[in-house]
Amino acid sequence: MKATILSLNLMIEKKDVIQPDHSLSIQSTIDELESSLQKKSKFVHGKLQHFIIQFNEEFPANKTIYSIRRRAKAEAIIWALMDEVLMSYSLSINASVIIELYGILERLTMREFVELICRNKNMKLPLQKFIERRTLLDVADFFSTTKIWNESDINLIRKLTKLRNAVAHKNPNQLSKLLNSGKKISYLDVDVTVSKLDMLSYIVAVINLLLKLLEMRKVMRI
Repeated sequence: MKATILSLNLMIEKKDVIQPDHSLSIQSTIDELESSLQKKSKFVHGKLQHFIIQFNEEFPANKTIYSIRRRAKAEAIIWALMDEVLMSYSLSINASVIIELYGILERLTMREFVELICRNKNMKLPLQKFIERRTLLDVADFFSTTKIWNESDINLIRKLTKLRNAVAHKNPNQLSKLLNSGKKISYLDVDVTVSKLDMLSYIVAVINLLLKLLEMRKVMRI
């Protein structure tokens, strides 16, 4: 949307006018939304093909057993967890991509943390309830200390967390610092600003983080 907070207030006030602006009607809004989706749909195939190219570069299908297994696990992660992520990515709905990626990573990280430190099945449920009150960053520090994730991984998680919080709370001040070199942006421009972010690197990075968690299971023989 191109409106500012001031113009939004003016639009809302128009409801009090005897002859309201028909450009603000529900039908007009839906028509505009449908038009926007139709325009975005033209780029869906190209964006998904771009993702495949990036995926093949990161997880090549060469003949070593390690790379074959690694690619198979990455493909399984996409099949099981990433359909909403890729759908939103293909339509350039980056705010949804960010929130989905964070949610997937947080949930799987919490689960693996419980599996790693608790061998007693009777204690897993109480521990799960306790850990639900923690954040992704709290648990990420544990995986950093145990060398499962490195400093680069933790920095990525910190940035993803900041992006997720800013997007979820529609916080223009935080987003301006993260994505716009501190230049002020409007509350109504949050989604537009985020849509300019290249999400491919984040998607691939989260897949790699999840692969490291899966590898940890093998090493720890859980």
